[in-house]
Formats: sequence, structure tokens, C-alpha cells
Amino acid sequence: MALSRIIPYPNMMSLEPTSVEVGSTVTADDSKAAYDKLMEMAEKQHALAPTKTIQQLFAAVFAAPANAKLAAAAHRRPTASSTSGDELQRR
Repeated sequence: MALSRIIPYPNMMSLEPTSVEVGSTVTADDSKAAYDKLMEMAEKQHALAPTKTIQQLFAAVFAAPANAKLAAAAHRRPTASSTSGDELQRR
């Protein structure tokens, strides 16, 4: 008879969203604009040197000392808090 009696459990579940990420990947930076500018420069160079690929020209524009600040803005290196894979290899 004890099984026929139902005692409702209190609703302990929260419907509020929670964030459990380590280091946010959503950042306000200008890396996309800098990349687009470098790509535009590579495409202009492609018009002058059609025998080279866009990839080759982008690499040349990216590596040019005159574009160092633009390249630094376009290439955001991973930080210590981002997942590089090393911590996944630990056993």
C-alpha cells in the first residue's frame, strides 16, 4: 500500500541558462576587418600578378613589414586560457 501513495517532489530544476565555458570566444575585436583588408590587398596584387595564387599573394602581403600592424590585428594568437589541445592529451 505504501507504493500507491505518491509524494510529489518539489521542482528543483532551474530554467535559467548557465555558462560553463572557459574563456569566452566571443570578443569585440577588429580581426575580421584586418583580414578583409589584407585579402583586398592580395586580390589587388592578383590583378597585377595573375600567375600567382591568391594564397601566395596573401602570404606575401601578410608577411610584408609594412603590413605588420594589420597582420597582427588579423592574426589573433591563442591565449593560455584557450584550448590548444595540450590539456586534452594529459592522462
